[in-house]
Amino acid sequence: MTKFKEDENNNQEPEDSECEADILTLYVRAGCDNRKYGACPFCQRIFMLLMLKSAQGAAIKFRVATVPTSRVLPPALKANGLRNLPAIIHGDIAIDTVEEIMDHIEAKYPDYAQINDLTLNENVDKLTRNFFSKFCFYIKSVSKDPSALIAELNRLDDLLKGTTTRFLLGDSLSHLDCEVLPKLHHVRVSASMLKSFFIPSHLVGIWRYLNNAYNDEIFHKSCPPDQEIVLHWASRPDTPKLSYELYASLTRNTPRFSFDVPAVAIPINI
Repeated sequence: MTKFKEDENNNQEPEDSECEADILTLYVRAGCDNRKYGACPFCQRIFMLLMLKSAQGAAIKFRVATVPTSRVLPPALKANGLRNLPAIIHGDIAIDTVEEIMDHIEAKYPDYAQINDLTLNENVDKLTRNFFSKFCFYIKSVSKDPSALIAELNRLDDLLKGTTTRFLLGDSLSHLDCEVLPKLHHVRVSASMLKSFFIPSHLVGIWRYLNNAYNDEIFHKSCPPDQEIVLHWASRPDTPKLSYELYASLTRNTPRFSFDVPAVAIPINI
């Protein structure tokens, strides 16, 4: 896996010295201090995929650069006409659309060992879009009743309980997990703080899935702190706003990570 060191701006740089054109730069949203890694499930999705490719042995070198929330874009992004995050610059390739970034990485560094279950892929894609869209409606107060979100979480739980592997396509992370897990963790963290909604403990499939992620180095290293996740959603239009005191405590407290799960979700070895 690519090893990183932090530069003076807290951006992560590959330790190995490589030709600039060979290094893929991933631009992600900065956190509340406008410097460190922030909370964006789409940015984490790309970050996870890059680490996954590196762990699988792909000859990939990349770095992660944080972009402040102000409208002043870094010169490299402006020069390439990039306006959205996440974005990548890889040699003469510059992309700021998530799906196109995924396609570029998959095409450049294909994983021939990846399980290709099209039926499962389609089911997971639909479930992911459904539970996350219902979450967005709920967190933005468009829907005050969580029943639609709970219904979609139940459907996802049914699928996860039907698998015999740690993750969606096997015992190792896949590109689908890179999409689903950040979104599911955002639901877990932000809904509890902003809406007092907690993923029910009886959804054992979801909790076991999250537990496996929390014990995986790739998810663990790419995951933003709870505070950043809450601030990310609280700053969006139509979401519940934070009191000044709570906002101040979130920006000042030591970073916290919710990597605990209900006891029922923890595998028991007999």
